[in-house]
Amino acid sequence: MRFRSSGLNKVAVSLVLLSGLCVGLVSCSSYDNSSSGGSTGSGSAPSRTKFRAFISNTLHPTGSGTNLPALEIMNATTDQLVFSPIALQDPNSLPLPDVGPLDLAVNKKLTLAYSPTSNSFALVDNATEKQIISTASLPGPTESFFIAQDNLHAYAAVPTAPILGQQPGAVIQIDLSNGNISATLPVPHVRFIVQAEFGDVIVALSDKPGATCPAGEATVITASKIGTATDPRSSPKCFDHPVGAALAPGQALIFECGPECGGTASAITSLNLTDGSVGTPIPVKAATAGFIVGFTLYVAGTPLPPDNSCSASSPTTLASTCGVLTILDLSGLNPTRTFTITDGYHTRLQLSADGQLFIGSKNCTNLTGPAPGEIRGCLTIFDTTKSTTVFPALNGDVTGMAPISGRPVVYVIEGTELSVFDTTTDKPLPNHQTNIVGELVDVKAVDNPVN
Repeated sequence: MRFRSSGLNKVAVSLVLLSGLCVGLVSCSSYDNSSSGGSTGSGSAPSRTKFRAFISNTLHPTGSGTNLPALEIMNATTDQLVFSPIALQDPNSLPLPDVGPLDLAVNKKLTLAYSPTSNSFALVDNATEKQIISTASLPGPTESFFIAQDNLHAYAAVPTAPILGQQPGAVIQIDLSNGNISATLPVPHVRFIVQAEFGDVIVALSDKPGATCPAGEATVITASKIGTATDPRSSPKCFDHPVGAALAPGQALIFECGPECGGTASAITSLNLTDGSVGTPIPVKAATAGFIVGFTLYVAGTPLPPDNSCSASSPTTLASTCGVLTILDLSGLNPTRTFTITDGYHTRLQLSADGQLFIGSKNCTNLTGPAPGEIRGCLTIFDTTKSTTVFPALNGDVTGMAPISGRPVVYVIEGTELSVFDTTTDKPLPNHQTNIVGELVDVKAVDNPVN
């Protein structure tokens, strides 16, 4: 998980509670206060909303001239905000100074919200819509974390964590019953972690040279061995700047960033999670993020020149550099086709219910028009059935995506604003665009659809 951190330190900390606020918002009419119909009315949550999405807003206005970090609650049926957000304020301590990326528990009971300024988390009970703990501060910043599948622990990759007598870097385990750090596992320069094998396996990726590997490494951690006499870490395996992984049965498909990250060659390489064996690298033009659909792997990245030309783009574009989407057949792990997409560092891929693949990046080429000139930013929509691409007329880094189950809708946070996309048209859904005041970072759909 990666995120755009610029602007997140502008929060004016205040102890004003957020309950029932409407003052300071652009329009109170954009809030859904209904008590019946649709997915509202008899929900057990305080918002009385059964089908929700949470949106991290680091600059929610309190109405008193100050701002507080909060989780906005969106009715995922009507695409309107409910009246009261979730205040990220532990009653026994100061509130979080800001809020950025989120992680949702596999069973959707908990949401973990990260503060880039304090390097700490707020844990939210999704049923009560309240923060239940604040965690201890990590020994450095993280851009990759998750709630373990058992809901008992959270894990974070901290590449700068100081380790006595060793290179910095550690995977940090947090006890979610009290918020304390319960284990520190030294892994040099670890930057990304992925949860695998029903939560008991963690694939830890380091994209810098370690003691063993000259260009980065992968370490497999067995979570059930943490705290025992057996070292939970495997021997590191060498890769060319590994920055992510897609999971297949018994293996992790490692994204080797290669030239885009200062290395030699981009590839997809399998890592066996049982015996630690490494497969033969499958060359691709670029690879920083991916998504598996059935027996197909979609991988996005931005190659170096001359492979980043936009000449093959359809439709044509005024942008001088473009990224590439590679489609691989998992039966043989062979590249089959490539398509031109927006450039930048790709961090997110999500699939809608009707097969539209949303691809997001950061630090891309933004074309700002003015009309009738071209407008586009860091978002590409790829139709997996028709093999066509759309570049929405929006600007900014993509920091959050959430497909809405049961609806042809995807929520996208781009340029700190929310867009509600209709996947049947690949355009923002008319009359469903809610103007949320503040600075939005991430979004998670926290409920299953209501029949």
